[in-house]
Amino acid sequence: MRVTLSLRGEKKEVEFSGRTLGDLLSSQGINPEEYVFSRNGELILADEPLHDGDEIKLVPVVSGG
Repeated sequence: MRVTLSLRGEKKEVEFSGRTLGDLLSSQGINPEEYVFSRNGELILADEPLHDGDEIKLVPVVSGG
């Protein structure tokens, strides 16, 4: 399956054989606790199943005080 990751305006197409967003993130060395994810404008969780052609937007989580 082919999935597109979008981060800070840059897109990267990834060939992927796993099933969930968490599997994809792990294969790319991305810590899911550092981002919020959306697909088609809707927030999704790391355990969400992915489908061929999905475009996943990664938004960095900002914290501080």
